Amino acid sequence: RPPAVIVLLSDGMTTVGTPTEDAIQPALDAGVPVYTIAFGTADGYVEVDDGTGTGNTEIVPVPVDTDALGNLAEQTHGQFFEAASTKDLTKVYEELGSSIGYDIERVEITAKVLGWGLGLLALSSVLSLWWYQRLP
Repeated sequence: RPPAVIVLLSDGMTTVGTPTEDAIQPALDAGVPVYTIAFGTADGYVEVDDGTGTGNTEIVPVPVDTDALGNLAEQTHGQFFEAASTKDLTKVYEELGSSIGYDIERVEITAKVLGWGLGLLALSSVLSLWWYQRLP
């Protein structure tokens, strides 16, 4: 079974769901490291519909919480990355791609299969001699 890891891309702020600090113990219990990527900047923002139906938008600040993401990665034996732009994010993914993975190890089983086959042949010969008093 390949090793499991979690890669979390976030601004670090929990708005819905499990708070970041509550996710640490389950990850530790499962032995799954969490690699976190803080995506954005300290003065980042998003434009959202203001809800009036007029098509107007409002600017909502979304600063990155690097402390929470860094703590999550550290506590779960993962690694913390920062990406302020999509270019930075591409570099992070390249680094993750080269460090997270597993090797497939091929094992030769011909001798084992041959051994089992010869053993079954010998067993069938013994049983044939016992039952029919002749070899198969």
